[in-house]
Amino acid sequence: MTDNFSSSDAHIDVTRKVATQRQIDAAIAHIKKSELECAITLAAAAEGMLPDTTKDHAFGYLRRHSAFMNKEVDFNETINWLKHPNEPDRKIIFEQEAAFVIFRAMSKFGAVYDEGPLEWDEFSHWGVERGFWPDFLSERS
Repeated sequence: MTDNFSSSDAHIDVTRKVATQRQIDAAIAHIKKSELECAITLAAAAEGMLPDTTKDHAFGYLRRHSAFMNKEVDFNETINWLKHPNEPDRKIIFEQEAAFVIFRAMSKFGAVYDEGPLEWDEFSHWGVERGFWPDFLSERS
């Protein structure tokens, strides 16, 4: 059997910024392949790795939403289901939910670092075209 893995001394030295950007990029690649659970897991990990910020970002807005504050909606339900052995054993995951978790991570990354890759604009436009969220990019202009 041939070993296709790197040598045992392989490693990387990575910053939080690079790691979160790679996770978001990988989440976008997964959603394009309809691997929604992978997309959500990677995007949620990236969002969770990013430091808190007082700048506006998508999840900050959601936390202030009355449905969230009144516990009518759990915006992290699927994220938690993917991380823990919660019931039920089977779940339907919609593309819109996966896309929005990615958008949340992108939004927080932008708030923390005041930048984001241009490729993310393409993803944002894709979400706007599907009606997943408003066209925030046009609103900034």
